[in-house]
Amino acid sequence: MDFPITPILDDFNRANEGPPPSSNWIESFFTGGLKVSSNALVLNVPDTDDAITWHEPFGPDQEAYFRMLSFWLITDPLPGSVALRLRQQVIDDSETDHYSLDITPDTVFGEFKVEIWKLVGVTYTMLSQVLEVVLVVGDQLGVRIRGNVIKGYLNGVEIITATDSSIPSGQYISIVNGKAENVILDDFGGGEIPLDTTPRNTQTNLRWR
Repeated sequence: MDFPITPILDDFNRANEGPPPSSNWIESFFTGGLKVSSNALVLNVPDTDDAITWHEPFGPDQEAYFRMLSFWLITDPLPGSVALRLRQQVIDDSETDHYSLDITPDTVFGEFKVEIWKLVGVTYTMLSQVLEVVLVVGDQLGVRIRGNVIKGYLNGVEIITATDSSIPSGQYISIVNGKAENVILDDFGGGEIPLDTTPRNTQTNLRWR
């Protein structure tokens, strides 16, 4: 299955707005907020932790993605991180159960590291990690969960995977920016993915299952 197959939900192409970036977003963790500036998504206040959740709930098979227009300073000893969350159980609480794809500069090995995490109750657990990921301006990063399988993508190519069954139900997708003040994001998309997009040829016609 190609990635992504869901539409862009917010391209941020409008006058400066926020926080939050529009009425379609709910602040699920707020210390300074996220806002639209110059047709992209940025931190409103430097060195703050903020999360925004898309207003619409989705079924359990989900994906989410964004494009990165600007990066951290790779030499920053405390660079912060950005993340995409799936199956977030409560719309206005970023500390509720969820899965996430986290992107952070790797200050030990250089380049970037990409990780899959889960939060269940009050316990964060890393499920998978890949190091020395090369990112350039304009790259699209995304995550998909289907059943118990979670996969992360860079420009549509799978780069990381994990399996977990702790959070079976759907709900919300969200963006997190944790003190990554130099990061600029764009073209957020996602939603529920269909059960199967493979064409099936019958004796009478061609139909989609």
